[in-house]
Amino acid sequence: MLLHPMQLSKIVFCLSLGIRSPYILHHGLVQVRTEPGGGLIQAYKILLSRRPRFEFQLVLAGQFGFGSDQIRREADDLVNSGRIIFCR
Repeated sequence: MLLHPMQLSKIVFCLSLGIRSPYILHHGLVQVRTEPGGGLIQAYKILLSRRPRFEFQLVLAGQFGFGSDQIRREADDLVNSGRIIFCR
């Protein structure tokens, strides 16, 4: 199978960040007043507790805002296991 150079560069970029397919992407400011602080990470944790073999990673792409340290601490176990990826 031949890949277009743009496809190949996208694959290499994602792999360099630890992102693998399939994934759920949230793009936006990471802060407690909005998503994902508003419940996206909690919903993802509930989903994983009900479906431990759920294959999708949660990729949060965006700048860190107010309260992002708290959000990252709450997600720490899933970050360490590769289930959640923070990209700035």
